[in-house]
Amino acid sequence: STDQAERTAAIEARLAEREQELAERSDELSQLWGELERATAPDGESAASSAGAAELDSVRAALDEARGALAGREAELDQLRASIGERDAELAELRGRLSVAESAVNGNGSVGRTAADDLREVSGIGPKMAKTLQELGVDSFRELALLTDARIAQLVQKAPAIGSRIERDGWVDQARQLYEAKYGVSVDID
Repeated sequence: STDQAERTAAIEARLAEREQELAERSDELSQLWGELERATAPDGESAASSAGAAELDSVRAALDEARGALAGREAELDQLRASIGERDAELAELRGRLSVAESAVNGNGSVGRTAADDLREVSGIGPKMAKTLQELGVDSFRELALLTDARIAQLVQKAPAIGSRIERDGWVDQARQLYEAKYGVSVDID
């Protein structure tokens, strides 16, 4: 029984030590809990969270800066696309003009008259009137669209039937529209 008493005493001593350690740990836990409460920011963030929040704010600021730079690049890209569109339109017009100019060059390289169009497409010009106009040197939409009052007067002297019809039927405007539709460029007055 002495052995048992000694073992019981030893166990009670260890139990007392453990209770002491538990009390100390409990005190430490209370102290840490108090420090945590004191470290907590008024809005509920701890100091560690505040440091993390500061880093997060820094990352957000860098992200916002990158987004701003990206928006600037996108705007620049849009401007370049618009510029390319304008250049494409300008190029198409120049190609149309070149086509018209090439059609006016004779096989020997000399500049001649503009290629003939079917003037019967103009409302009010039938086969007979188209032939009359061709005989008078007007056989293209461009030539018809560019008729001046003086040139119209010359044509009317040679073919009086043209006089009333050219304005009444709007040949000049129709020819301009047909030329632009066919060649993709506006009629230029030289």
